[in-house]
Amino acid sequence: MLLFVRALARGAFAHEVRPAYLELRQTAPETYDVLWKVPARGEDLRLALYVEMTAGTTELTAPRGEAGGGSFTERWTVRSPGGLGGRTIRMPGSTRR
Repeated sequence: MLLFVRALARGAFAHEVRPAYLELRQTAPETYDVLWKVPARGEDLRLALYVEMTAGTTELTAPRGEAGGGSFTERWTVRSPGGLGGRTIRMPGSTRR
């Protein structure tokens, strides 16, 4: 019985290991469709990772989100003067290894 309880406790402190996914599709010289997918558990518990676009980027559409299949997916459209080439996109809260 003690081993069973220890096994359950160990799983309770495990870190999420599924990756997040960012897709940028250029639809015009300075316009991009964004797809951001992060791991989730159920409908209301998602990994707290978000996309921070480069300075000067504006949202043309508000993010539309949906949960399902073990993930939370957001889609939106942005415009970045001069394009995104050579610029930095951050994911605050993520760690770099």
